[in-house]
Amino acid sequence: MTSKSLLVPGRRAIALVSVLAFLAACSPTGAKRAETTEGAAAPGPLLTGTVRSETGEPLPGVTVSAKLSGGPVTVSVFTDAAGEYFFPQLPAGGRYVVRAQAAAFEKAQSEQTLNTGIGRADFVLKPTNDYLLQLSGWQQIRGLPERTREERRGKAMLIRACTGCHQTSRALAGRFDESGWGHIVDAMGKMTPSGRPPSFVVEQRQEIAAYLTKVRGPGRSIMTLPKPVRPSGEALYSTVYEYDIPNYKGGYALSYGSDWSEGPPPGAGTGISIHDATVDFDGNLWFTSPAAFPGRSIAKLDGDTGALTSYAFPGDTGADAGTHAVVTARDGTIWFNVLGAKGYLAMIDPKTGARESYRVPAGMRFVGGWVTEGANGDIWASTGFYDGLNGALRFDRKTKRFEEFKSLKEGMTYGIAGDAKGDGWWAQINTDRMYHADRAAGKVEEIAVPFGWQGAAFLQPGDMTRKEYLDVVFGIGGVQGGAQMPRRLKPDPKGDSVWVGNWAGNNLMRVDTTTHKLEFYPAPYAGMMPYDVGIDSQRRVWVGIQNGDEVARFDPDTKAWTLYPLPTKGVSARSIMVVERAGRIEVVVPANDANKVIRLIPGTAADARALKERYRGTRS
Repeated sequence: MTSKSLLVPGRRAIALVSVLAFLAACSPTGAKRAETTEGAAAPGPLLTGTVRSETGEPLPGVTVSAKLSGGPVTVSVFTDAAGEYFFPQLPAGGRYVVRAQAAAFEKAQSEQTLNTGIGRADFVLKPTNDYLLQLSGWQQIRGLPERTREERRGKAMLIRACTGCHQTSRALAGRFDESGWGHIVDAMGKMTPSGRPPSFVVEQRQEIAAYLTKVRGPGRSIMTLPKPVRPSGEALYSTVYEYDIPNYKGGYALSYGSDWSEGPPPGAGTGISIHDATVDFDGNLWFTSPAAFPGRSIAKLDGDTGALTSYAFPGDTGADAGTHAVVTARDGTIWFNVLGAKGYLAMIDPKTGARESYRVPAGMRFVGGWVTEGANGDIWASTGFYDGLNGALRFDRKTKRFEEFKSLKEGMTYGIAGDAKGDGWWAQINTDRMYHADRAAGKVEEIAVPFGWQGAAFLQPGDMTRKEYLDVVFGIGGVQGGAQMPRRLKPDPKGDSVWVGNWAGNNLMRVDTTTHKLEFYPAPYAGMMPYDVGIDSQRRVWVGIQNGDEVARFDPDTKAWTLYPLPTKGVSARSIMVVERAGRIEVVVPANDANKVIRLIPGTAADARALKERYRGTRS
């Protein structure tokens, strides 16, 4: 019996010979695939090399990507301090496109035919002065001046108004005159649930159009190209796997953000839709599809091959419905919501293929767009969507019963979490409020998130009024957004904390579940827009950066941030899922605009040393 080629090993197995044991140890998950001594599959190839500048200096932090020709999966690693890179085992028998990229340099690329053994590809990168499109949104923000009141106001408006649905890197990809920018602002103003433009589009339209013209107009720009922030430290030891998502009719989008010189992809609009993603305990990726595609409500990507399997669930009319949020529960089952005026909760067991649907009883509000597993194993979901006294639902998996909790004021429930005591927590994004469902006391408590200028800390007194600042946002639902706009949240399963991504406040917020005290930790750079969080077993907080192509990690003990780059431009992450299996952390990020699922495997210096030693051992 022969097994299929290994890309991301995800099946339980035993290795029979020392070389297979070596290859399994090199793999990102540390798992081993089943083989027999009779007809065992040949081990896949390894790939290494160096990346240097034209003057011969080693370049650390360069992204090196390898993709099997015709395949949907790309594997990426990063050069170390010596400019060297080392891949884990790759699938055998094919032609690879290998690409080295770093901001402020031209890409270098070669083709390698890899079967077994060790392949080598060395690169020399040439510098370029035209690298704006290589920078993620928050890195571009660093190049916007703050010298005058006009510049500071414009920068604040750009951050708050132009990052709601995509990165500023998408907004600044083109150049237009003032008339053109005015038409774009008008068009964006109509993309609201009501179809009516926010007040700032009417009141500040001319000001923001004039500012955008100075930044990206036909003339000389006031923007300066900032020095790129490249990965360093532990981020250099990670491995990233990217899975392209095909259109439900077949085929792929034309641009996936893989070639940095082309800038970010133009956006979703290609007949493909993805919102949230996770990984199951066998190493397969699952993602939700908000658009109602025939035959696809939720889909699975094979962790080895990238092959896609779709699953359909009926909506209000009986036709296949879209989905929004997804989570891997501790028992390995996959939970998600099915969208519609009568939205409901659903589950798939990846092991058995069993599928279940759970509808709320009469008198309760329908399941909204956010679902998560509580720290004690309950399933929590938001209710409603834009209007009304929305709140939260707790689903008891043993009794199969729902319990509803309503917010005290109208607004949109966004992120939701359940703590270890069985209580619920949720964010009301458009009113800067947090809510706590105290089940023991039988009451719902409101926690006001205070106003703050953290999202535009560069503003000086007198630059903007509080009303102007709050108005300059497209908002969520029928109400304008707040100063903080808390989005998604997760509980610390071992402590008394709920962590929240304060999107507009550009900070990470900790809620003490006992005292309700709020603590704020600013993001490392302006305009990052934290969106979602995940907690690992070491109680570190992983943060999805909506205005970036990175994942951030925050250590509550040291208060230190680590930035992990992703190999795609235009990621605009709207969710992040942290799953631990086979002794490894896996961080899953959906690239909404780029139409792919990204899986990051963090590593350590010890992992890097061990991999390098195994390369040397294989040569001998």
